[in-house]
Amino acid sequence: MDEVNFRAGRRASAVHRHAAVAAGTFGVMVDRWISEHFTRPSWSVSDAAAVDELETTDPALAAQTLRLMWGLGEGPLPNIVQLCESKGIRVYGLPSVAKVVDAFSGWSDGTPYIFLSRSKTAERSRFDIAHELGHLILHSATVDSGSEAHHRQEEEDADRFAAELLAPASSVADGLPRHPSVDQVLAFRSRFKVSAMMTAKALLRSSRTDNAGYRRLCSALARRGFRTGEPGGMAHHERSRIFTHIFGTGAGAKRTTADRIAADLSLPVEDVHALTFRTQVHAVNAEPTKTGSSGFRVR
Repeated sequence: MDEVNFRAGRRASAVHRHAAVAAGTFGVMVDRWISEHFTRPSWSVSDAAAVDELETTDPALAAQTLRLMWGLGEGPLPNIVQLCESKGIRVYGLPSVAKVVDAFSGWSDGTPYIFLSRSKTAERSRFDIAHELGHLILHSATVDSGSEAHHRQEEEDADRFAAELLAPASSVADGLPRHPSVDQVLAFRSRFKVSAMMTAKALLRSSRTDNAGYRRLCSALARRGFRTGEPGGMAHHERSRIFTHIFGTGAGAKRTTADRIAADLSLPVEDVHALTFRTQVHAVNAEPTKTGSSGFRVR
């Protein structure tokens, strides 16, 4: 895999980095196996052409344009894993050894991939997917200069894209008063399935509060445990429709098992489970081989 870029480089050890790269390689193998046995959406030519146009666009405007292209309106996004899958974007999990790497994304033979850890809250997982979608949209043809400034700018762009995609400034302005209470922030948080801290940032971004109000709100949220968790948040991570289908047991439907995939590809079955979220679909504790060119980007 080429041009692997770790956002959490100082926190991620060599073991975590190698595990993430291996997961990407294995994920492409599993993905190709699934494509040979099941029919599912592919990345469309029209979306690919639109990505070329959006790469030079302001990140927030690119997110607004993508919402318009995909008919999402300005309300809360649906299950973002299934939304990506419906557009032909492959979403896979990461093994526990690579959990320090929150997420990464990239392309292989013209197919977009997102890999993510589910070691944090479901709200954070939604943001990670939106962030990686931002990289796929904004930076698919970007040449990495290798400089820290370049890397930092790409991360900021992806964060701005994700924030606008998940909670558009127009929806924040319509849904919250100026200087809202903590309870009002939490109600918006639950409706849009974003973190409380992200909602606070969205208020500042959309001019619904000022710097002093933002600091007060963050302090109040931190006292309630929102700096390190998401009390009262989403009870479960969002599930993949693809994996639910192919591992299902419905009568008369074509199904498979992780053991069969692992055997056919000579992969450890534990890795197939991790990649397909089979061992990671559970309640969230919200409290305190030839793979072709890929160019994966890792956070």
